This record gives sequence, structure tokens and C-alpha cells, in this order.
Amino acid sequence: ANPGGEKAALSGRGAPATVPPAEKPVPPAPAASGRAAVREAEARYAAALAAQRRGDVPGADDLYQKVLALDPNHVRALNNLGVIRMEQQKREQAIALFSKAIAVKKEYVDPYYNLACLYARTNEIDESLWYLKVAIAINGDVKHWAEKDADLKQVVASPAFRKIREGQK
Repeated sequence: ANPGGEKAALSGRGAPATVPPAEKPVPPAPAASGRAAVREAEARYAAALAAQRRGDVPGADDLYQKVLALDPNHVRALNNLGVIRMEQQKREQAIALFSKAIAVKKEYVDPYYNLACLYARTNEIDESLWYLKVAIAINGDVKHWAEKDADLKQVVASPAFRKIREGQK
């Protein structure tokens, strides 16, 4: 889904005349390089985030995938696409996206928090608490986010969360 160079790839120049148009091999489009790729990825990320915020989930999904085609390690796109997959009930895809974001940038709090929400939604309280503890260790404000998050209602009501809130282990 690399957006660069599609017209040239689809024109079929240089393909043998005997190959029907539907069977012509389409070479991958060249990847953007360097700073241009970073700028393009950021521009598409901004558009994806705006689409997501206005409720255009299909548009946001498509744009996040284009960001990841330009920069497979774009942690915010990985995280936000994970949120979309979570909302679509595509649990394994969401987990994979959040996990990749964590692997790329261990100190990025959002995927840990989102995994806590994902596990809380399926009443997997211990798993949710583990990710919530990590998120709180990265950013203490997460305690306050959790207290206001409907996904984490059962987790926040647990004695284990009260201990976390009070600074106990």
C-alpha cells in the first residue's frame, strides 16, 4: 500500500505485449526516503488522527496503514490503529499493534494503558493490572486517567488498584 509511484507501476511500461493487462506484474512502489518520508508519514498521521477524532474510522484506518507503509515503526500510528482494532473487536490484531509499539518505544505509555483497557474489557483483571502498573510507572497521571475510564471500572474498584493508588506494591 505504498502510495509513492503508483501511476508508473500501473502503467505497465516495459511489460511484454503478450501478457493480458490483468496479469501484468506490478512492481512495488519505491519507498520514500529520508526526511521526505518522515514528513509524509507525519502529514498522513495528522490526517489520520483528525479523521479518527471526527469519527471517520475507515478513513483513519486507511491513513494509519499508509503511515505504517512509510514508517513501520511509527509508534503513534501503531497505537492508534490498535485502538481502532480494539473497537472493531479484533483483539489479536490490537494486541499485536500495541505490542509492536511497546517494542519500538518502551517508554511510550499509551499502548500499555490501552492493553490494560483491552484486558479489562474481557475481565482479565490481573493482566489489566500488570499493564496499568507499567503505565503508571511511566506516567503517574495514568492513575487519574484510569479512575475516569469506563473500561477500567472493575480494575479501579479492585483492592489491587487501591494499593497501586496508595503507592504500595
